[in-house]
Amino acid sequence: MRTSRSAFQSRFPWGGLLAAALLLATSLLWSNQEVYGRSAKAPPKPVIHGSWALNCESARGMVVNIVSAGKEAAVGSVKVLGKGRRFRYNVGEEILRLKVYANGNWRGQYLWRNEDGVSRWQEISLRLVDVRLHGASANEHCFEYMERAR
Repeated sequence: MRTSRSAFQSRFPWGGLLAAALLLATSLLWSNQEVYGRSAKAPPKPVIHGSWALNCESARGMVVNIVSAGKEAAVGSVKVLGKGRRFRYNVGEEILRLKVYANGNWRGQYLWRNEDGVSRWQEISLRLVDVRLHGASANEHCFEYMERAR
C-alpha cells in the first residue's frame, strides 16, 4: 500500500528537515539571549517590600511597611508608631513614595515632620544591602541602616 504525499511534501521533500533545523536554531538563539544582554525577562529587583524599623533615637520603635504600588513603584506607611508619636504621625499614614532606578536603587520622597506637626516631602534614596535597607537623605538619619521588623 502506498501512502499519499501532501502537495507540500511533493514540492519540498526536505521541508521536515528545514522545519527541524529552524526550530533548533530558534531555541538556541532564545536560550542565549541573556548571554548577549537581550533578555526577555526584566532584571531582578531588590525586594524592599516588607516592614522596616527606623534607626534613630528620636523615632525608636517606629516601623514602616513598604508595599508595591505598581510595576516599579512602592509606598511606605506607618505600621507601628513607637517614638514617632511625638512627630504626630498616625498608623497607616503614607510617609514614603518610591520608584525603582538602575542598580537596585529606589528614589523618591519621604514625609518629614517636626514635633510641631509642620511637614514637607523631602528627597530620599534607598538601597538594599545584604539584610539592611540603607537610606540617604539630606537631613534625615532615621532611614539609615534600617533592619527588617517583625
